[in-house]
Amino acid sequence: DKMLGHVLDVSVEPSLVIANCFGQVFPSSVGRQTDYAAWDTILAKLQDLSNYFALDIHFPYMIGCGLAGGDWNVMSEKIERQFGKSQTRAFIHKL
Repeated sequence: DKMLGHVLDVSVEPSLVIANCFGQVFPSSVGRQTDYAAWDTILAKLQDLSNYFALDIHFPYMIGCGLAGGDWNVMSEKIERQFGKSQTRAFIHKL
């Protein structure tokens, strides 16, 4: 749980940085494992990372939901609140 709320960024190339986000403590499909408070911290860090590298942010659709048990309405609102009025462009990809 020491990593909860942290972001580990890996620069793959100048225009691509992978951000590993630690938004839950234990992998499990029982109950809600997604920690919403941790995601508030993560999203702020992602915005800082985006500003530093001058890159857009891309999220998979339903991040923190599915097996992690998060509510997509909550997660999408958090993303919109963090990036909706910023200069950082955030995209959600549904496959």
